[in-house]
Amino acid sequence: SASSRGAAVGAYSLFIDLSLGITGPLAGAIAAGFGFVSIFLFAALASLTGLALSVYLYKQTQVVRQ
Repeated sequence: SASSRGAAVGAYSLFIDLSLGITGPLAGAIAAGFGFVSIFLFAALASLTGLALSVYLYKQTQVVRQ
């Protein structure tokens, strides 16, 4: 429904703004503590975690639909 889509867009907007606000200071803290290269390692780990979570949630929705 339209209200569900509106809520989804609102939640997306909230979390994208929140993540953009956190990423800069977090990357700076990681670089200060562990070196510049560690930012890329952390980003790779975060991406792989997101991919694993996406696959898990996709499989869960397939089980529910059957």
